[in-house]
Amino acid sequence: MSAQLLSAHNLYKEYKSGEGICTAVNHVDLEMIKGDFISIVGTSGSGKSSLLYLLSGMLDMTSGDVCYMGKSLSKMSDRQKADYRGKETGFVFQENNLLEDITVFRNVALPGYLYQKRKEAEERAGKWLDYMGLGDQKSKYPSQLSGGQKQRAAIARALMNQAKIIFLDEPTGSLDAAASENILRLLVTLNQNGQGIVMVTHTWKLPQGEAKYY
Repeated sequence: MSAQLLSAHNLYKEYKSGEGICTAVNHVDLEMIKGDFISIVGTSGSGKSSLLYLLSGMLDMTSGDVCYMGKSLSKMSDRQKADYRGKETGFVFQENNLLEDITVFRNVALPGYLYQKRKEAEERAGKWLDYMGLGDQKSKYPSQLSGGQKQRAAIARALMNQAKIIFLDEPTGSLDAAASENILRLLVTLNQNGQGIVMVTHTWKLPQGEAKYY
């Protein structure tokens, strides 16, 4: 049996506001093993992004737990949780969140500087940019890229530290059909090469029913 990579148990998140309490994630259970591609599907405002943020350790839960390779995120030290977010996982935001005042190359290399020697990080950044078809764009700034190019750069950044799991928050939401298809094909390839994928989406499904849906 394959080892469990990520799991959520009775995961619950609520927000308090002037109008009372809003439940964003309502007692979710989830299991992920190596090689899984999980799609989190739902309508706008249904808590998909909140669930993704909880699983990635970017948001604290109200109750329940998330475990990575058997270790509870709630019991990790601040440093261990930072390493989980920065090294063990990668995150691709809906709006890509590239830093506008540094080049595409520096954007991609940035996570590597935290966990690798500078030379190694820059070599890896160059390889990922080439892999994404962006080798000739590395000296440009994000504002000079198309939407699809920005998302590929964001994915390259998320892969810099050989993350075991890549979280993606509607990465194709603002792209045209052709760019969306290219991104989705890329994610399938990355998954087939060993990366676990957890993606928030509205409607997309993997070929041949390969994804788990939540």
